[in-house]
Amino acid sequence: ERYYTVGIQSGSLKADSGRIASMDEADTLKNACAGASAICSSVKREKKTEQPPKLYDLTTLQCDANQYFGYTAQQTLDSMQKLYEAQLVTYPRTDSQYISDDMEETTMQRVSDVAEVFHMFGKPDSVNVKRCINNAKVSGHHAIFPTGGIKSKDLNSLSEEENNILKLVSARLIMVVAEPQKYEAVKVTVTCENTHFTAIGKTVIKAGWKALETKINAALKNKDSDENEKKRSFAP
Repeated sequence: ERYYTVGIQSGSLKADSGRIASMDEADTLKNACAGASAICSSVKREKKTEQPPKLYDLTTLQCDANQYFGYTAQQTLDSMQKLYEAQLVTYPRTDSQYISDDMEETTMQRVSDVAEVFHMFGKPDSVNVKRCINNAKVSGHHAIFPTGGIKSKDLNSLSEEENNILKLVSARLIMVVAEPQKYEAVKVTVTCENTHFTAIGKTVIKAGWKALETKINAALKNKDSDENEKKRSFAP
């Protein structure tokens, strides 16, 4: 459905009206507000926390592989099967996004392995593996994550698809165990010509896992840098 909005600006503050059905109505409001005074009628601040994502199950991995690389679900599964047979990832056909409590120490070691092998991703300031543990949600197989083979095997022999999938799985592990992001959400309401305009902002207090996500996205999208890192990090 087509709609219009009107925006007003004062310095760095930009506020928008709600949806307006017709262009004529939007133009009328725009002309009325041009040069008129606006009053800040309310400012609401709220501190919020955004938790890290969960570990991958097969479905969520397939979704991300499609988003990042355009791979089909079958392509991702085929690559995962090859990585599993090479003992580089855990069992791929799982619907769980958690691990059991007896895997805590192993998972801590895998986090260290990933930070060493894929150092272009960065590493968490602190590690919280317990948030990945839920015995009740681990039935046949636990969530997907890399094995210790990423340190001992020659990763240069992997195909491009296999390499990309392994990176996604490894990157997810270090994001999952990182600290939550903490931020302050601000909502400002400005009134002009009897119309409310709203501006929404966000101030990061502690970046947490989002800082890792930024580095990971940059590494996955920068192929030249990615290949250079591969040559340095993956050499046997």
